[in-house]
Amino acid sequence: MDRFQIDNALARWRGAFQDLILSFGSGLRHTQDGPVLADVWLAYAEGLSQARAPLILVPHYRATPGAIIAALAATMPGWAGEGGDGEDGRWESLARAGADPGGAADGGPASLRVRALSNDVLARLSLEEMVRHVLPMTDWWTDMRGGEDGGVDAVRTAQAEIRRAAEAGFDQATLVALYRHSEHKPLWRLFAIVSLLAIADWIDDRFWRGRRAASDKALSLLTRDMPEGLSGAALSHFQRWRFIGEVASGLLVLGQAADRQAAGGEDAPHEAGARQPDRNAQEMFRFFLTHAVEDIVPMIADPDPDPARLEAEAGTACRDLVWKINLNRSFRLAVNESARTVKADAARRLFDHDPAGIVWAVVDSGVDASHVAFARRKDGAVEEAWYDTAWPVPSGDFSRLTRVIASYDFRRLDDFMSARFDRLIEGDGAAAATADLLAAPPPAGPGWPRGKAITAALVLRRRFPDILRQILAAPAAGAAAAIPATALAELRDHVEQLDRRVLTRREIDWPLLEPVIAIPHDGSYRRPAHPHGTHVAGILCASQRTSDSRGGLQVRDLTGLCPDLEIFDLRVSGPDGGGDEFTVLSALQFIQHLNRDRGRMRVQGVNLSLSLEHDVRSFACGRTPICMEAERLVAGGVVVVAAAGNYGMSDRMTASGSRRAGYDAMSISDPGNAEAVITVGATHRSEPHAYGVSYFSSRGPTGDGRQKPDLVAPGEKILSTVPGNRLDVMDGTSMAAPHVSGGAAILMARNRELIRRPGLVKRILCESATDLGRERRFQGAGLLDILRALQTV
Repeated sequence: MDRFQIDNALARWRGAFQDLILSFGSGLRHTQDGPVLADVWLAYAEGLSQARAPLILVPHYRATPGAIIAALAATMPGWAGEGGDGEDGRWESLARAGADPGGAADGGPASLRVRALSNDVLARLSLEEMVRHVLPMTDWWTDMRGGEDGGVDAVRTAQAEIRRAAEAGFDQATLVALYRHSEHKPLWRLFAIVSLLAIADWIDDRFWRGRRAASDKALSLLTRDMPEGLSGAALSHFQRWRFIGEVASGLLVLGQAADRQAAGGEDAPHEAGARQPDRNAQEMFRFFLTHAVEDIVPMIADPDPDPARLEAEAGTACRDLVWKINLNRSFRLAVNESARTVKADAARRLFDHDPAGIVWAVVDSGVDASHVAFARRKDGAVEEAWYDTAWPVPSGDFSRLTRVIASYDFRRLDDFMSARFDRLIEGDGAAAATADLLAAPPPAGPGWPRGKAITAALVLRRRFPDILRQILAAPAAGAAAAIPATALAELRDHVEQLDRRVLTRREIDWPLLEPVIAIPHDGSYRRPAHPHGTHVAGILCASQRTSDSRGGLQVRDLTGLCPDLEIFDLRVSGPDGGGDEFTVLSALQFIQHLNRDRGRMRVQGVNLSLSLEHDVRSFACGRTPICMEAERLVAGGVVVVAAAGNYGMSDRMTASGSRRAGYDAMSISDPGNAEAVITVGATHRSEPHAYGVSYFSSRGPTGDGRQKPDLVAPGEKILSTVPGNRLDVMDGTSMAAPHVSGGAAILMARNRELIRRPGLVKRILCESATDLGRERRFQGAGLLDILRALQTV
């Protein structure tokens, strides 16, 4: 079996399992009845059943994330919300739990890693934890148990049917007859999926991980006809999918036979011309039927998932709390010459505009706030203090010398909520020294637990920077005396609230968490490891000149679209440029917090140069969690600009086994699929009419037939800023999006009445775009034209 045949076999087995998720019979469904989306089952099929899959729990419209957290705390002993006895015990137990960065395998607190936003809950759960504890919280499960009015308990009935099949030795005729007459086919499918995955995990653990007993002769079928050249993890992965796929095919055949019997047709197990299972597949299916009841009954079919009983024991609501169970998807980060292409230079010359008060949030890998291109200017020149504090490396407080208003790292939420406190002060000598002081026993210090001391040090630095400087300047013997009693009381109160509301109840309280996720613009500042966010921000608002050169700092002219714009740096990805959906949701909800804080709108626009592939089986197009959060921002008056994605082409394998590149339609990624956001494709930086839409730029329409992208802008070989006061060239729709963000900022700076009216801003930009003569599904309304947009208002 060569590579081409292996890939085809894996695709066939995945397809069979996906068909099983949607239907058990011959009439294949294309939508789901249950609350667990297809991507969740597929994640568990890939082997996350035991390692715990990252899930987003969407609350029922009558429930809140806090109610889900309370129910999990009440029904799952040892979950992440519980700790030791008393305040110090909680900090200490959480610190111990956080010692394992990957999450403990024994089901301890760190491995669950539960936290909530205002609209969603993130939880890392094994297959059994999801089925036993979260599935019973759904309204679907309530309906299956008979509903609020105490109707027929379909779960009990289906359990009895399956036990009858088990007593008959899972004879095929008995299975077909029972399934044919059952009124609870969705539950049969649920039981089959869960038990299939559970047995696959059991095989992995028993066979592939070296714990196979000599008597496990039935497992020998797994080694038959194995392809050559596979070993280790690749071999285990291949065999896992072979087992799952062949058993799923067998289950589909049973459903088809039952449907034909019900329709008065033949009792043949296969349709004419259908692929006949080979001998190995038949043995695998018999193996599954023999062992299924052993795994179904303990996990699903026992009385444990009874919400009424759980509510009585827990003293809190456990029913109708969860609407959908999604997978926390991963994402990838998707100029002078280009500025002329969109006529930004002409717009600046002809139309006076002052962007003061206009602020953009760059949700990305991070913006180097110490870059000279983002330095504030006085009388056209970089202030002298910037050279003293921000260059060549930050050595002092430069927060008032940069147009990056503040930097926040939302990946730190994961470290804090998982009690990995020491990660919060890595490379931060001042915070580490302060934490050591606060952890020291009296009289040298308060003697707080390590986790509490680290958190208090971060709060102290953010809220009392002058006191922090006094502590660091004082001799060791007198450092504790440098903390006034009033400040110490405020610190204690802040940390106690974090303990009670965030670590214990798992709520996201942004005013409390802000010191934890903040990256100070001082001597402890760490530049982002990945250049993407700094490059995006440079296209948006860089401003540097050769006259800024000083000593070893050599600067060349570079001007972004809106060079005086202020920005927030919201970091959601790591050094590899990857991240997850929940972290992005955290950043978007933080923007809503900023716009509610102090009763004024602090952020007028957001740039999202990242993309998540849309899973068509699991979500309606434009209705994923990140799309819905983007829609909420727009509804709150914020302009949201998103990259269309770089999925406009892909490699295809031909029948001969060779690969050939081809274009892909309907390839817009999230959050670009959201209706209200401005979705931007890419074109050539200086000759868009000649070259048209970039080959890599995702193309529309959306999966549900809406027109996307909305606009195109330069995205090829764009020169912009990168960390360390350097410049570099990058490509992608990620580079196109900040051109449109800059255009929107200029438009609002010139016409203040457009602030809080993102729909009108989008309409003006689209209606004034230049037609490139390409298909609308490729170019949208056309090329961004900032000058014409200003002229139309």
